[in-house]
Amino acid sequence: MISGRTVLLAVLTASWLMIGCTSSRQLSGTTGSQEFRDRLGQPAQLTDREKWSLARKSFAYAQRAEDRQNTEDAAFFYEASLELLGAIDLASIDLEMHRVASFNRQVLESYDQFVSHTKSLPASSGLVAVIEAGEAQHSGEEEEDDAPDEVEEIAAPKTVPEAPELEVRPMKTPLPGVPMEINNKVRNQIHFFQTKGNKVMHRWMERAAILFPRMRPILKEEGIPQEMLYLSMIESGLNLNAYSYASASGLWQFIPGTGRLYGLHIDRTYDERRHVELATRAACNYLRKLYEEFGDWYLAMAAYNCGEGRVARDIKRCKSRNYWELHKLPRQTRGYVPTYLAARAICENPERYGFPPLPPEQPFECERIYVPGGYKLEDIARAAGHDPQTVKDLNPEFLKGIVPDRGTEMMVRLPGAVSESFNTELASLPKTVIVPTSTHRVRKGDTLNKIAAKYGTSVDAIMAMAENKRVKARSLRVGQEIHIPVAEVRYAEEKPKTVKEVAAERNEPVVSTETAANKITYTVHKGESLGRISQRLGVSVDQICRENGIRNASKIYPGQKLTVTVKGEPSYADAAPKKAEKKQSTEAAGKKYYTVQRGDTMWSIAQAHGVDLQTMLKLNRLSKRSNIYPGQRLVVSK
Repeated sequence: MISGRTVLLAVLTASWLMIGCTSSRQLSGTTGSQEFRDRLGQPAQLTDREKWSLARKSFAYAQRAEDRQNTEDAAFFYEASLELLGAIDLASIDLEMHRVASFNRQVLESYDQFVSHTKSLPASSGLVAVIEAGEAQHSGEEEEDDAPDEVEEIAAPKTVPEAPELEVRPMKTPLPGVPMEINNKVRNQIHFFQTKGNKVMHRWMERAAILFPRMRPILKEEGIPQEMLYLSMIESGLNLNAYSYASASGLWQFIPGTGRLYGLHIDRTYDERRHVELATRAACNYLRKLYEEFGDWYLAMAAYNCGEGRVARDIKRCKSRNYWELHKLPRQTRGYVPTYLAARAICENPERYGFPPLPPEQPFECERIYVPGGYKLEDIARAAGHDPQTVKDLNPEFLKGIVPDRGTEMMVRLPGAVSESFNTELASLPKTVIVPTSTHRVRKGDTLNKIAAKYGTSVDAIMAMAENKRVKARSLRVGQEIHIPVAEVRYAEEKPKTVKEVAAERNEPVVSTETAANKITYTVHKGESLGRISQRLGVSVDQICRENGIRNASKIYPGQKLTVTVKGEPSYADAAPKKAEKKQSTEAAGKKYYTVQRGDTMWSIAQAHGVDLQTMLKLNRLSKRSNIYPGQRLVVSK
């Protein structure tokens, strides 16, 4: 018989375990929320499926945060969900359109309820949150005509004390000013900024005093009206590091394609969309093109938001060139111009709308120096005698905090003059080589060991990369992007062969272009990588890339000729395939496979492997209309 004391002890133990488990779950939920928030903060190219998945998870976290009355987290996750849904291409995603539309309505309705019970949005809120919150705040009111009133007379804007600057003369024909119209939608958005969006507008105004002095001279030179400065205000909140799920970045929120089209250099180490002056000039050129196409600033702004093709189609559909009559435009675009006009009205007459005067604009002063590539910004700052974080903040275009080696010196901004010993100290500092990398998107069944073996690297090398600091070896997520250190590939040492011996075996002459320097021409063969070639020739991957102008070490192709300077008789490792390779090459009845990389097309893969396109399609049971994706395995020969 069990005693009462034993029963009591068992009950107390069970209670303690239940309390412990509950606490653990609560802690886990909080930690998971932060981890997911960190994940959303990582800029990455997302597929529409991934955007859909993240949008649903963001909505779930938003509701949890709202239940806990955590306004800041709820606002963040609601905005993330709305932005992700807006970035989905409904024409290409393999989901029923009504399902996406239904979920979108659910998120909007929940966000409307959230806004109605919230005193004010966080100052960090972006354009999507601002537009939707403005709509939500006045959703219960009767709709009025969107056409402008009488027009409402607004007192002449008080001149904002501008920073003293040299006289700037337009280099291009000045375009007409942007009309200022006040209608019901604009009034509603102004009222939103006066109430729930008050913190947001204060943050924007503070940043304007710092950034507008750098942008004004460029607008004058390009002949763009000064009022268009407020477009960058609503696009990015004047946040130099702003990044959207549509891959838009910088003050003017250029997507990569449009940015490159207007002359901006964009890669994983240096992004001129974050360069204030260069991005502003590119935006001026784009806005001029849009104005010349549509002949109206409101239509030009709408096209800047949703694309000129969409605006042109809606003009034709609605049979009107009046922005206020284009009711088929996307929801966000319909609120885009009213938000611009509201922000402009407040900044031009802040006291009229209950805001303090804008702080006087201060001239942007910094010391510009030119340094060779390879140095870290923090090292440059210390050598110059300045605070490293201040120097990083002044140079947001250097994404990794390193000046990339592009064969020429690059401009770096400093808060003041350099120290007398700057050149000596800089020369004594080590240079940092930015390792060429590839990226792998995790698929179902992937493990780090499999991924490492696939790319010929190691798990340790992958985990050692700074870009993979949030990667957890034992809990990979499908769709997660992992950086692969291509240049760090190591191969097993085998009996070495010289280049001449290999050439003799392949009946391929080794062309010596300069005997004294011992330069050779090496022909890339199927299945080879720069890591393997560098091992064979006894040189570094960096040297091969530098001598042949290769920017991406993972992008070489069979038949490509590489000119390489070698010392003595370079060794040729990998004389015979390893056992694992033998097994792989004969598996599946001798079929050979290729894993699709970003930027590949069926035609380019067929050409690289010497296969006819129709044969490639037939081998993989695909048609010309079939889509391929990074990580997909394709049969390239039987």
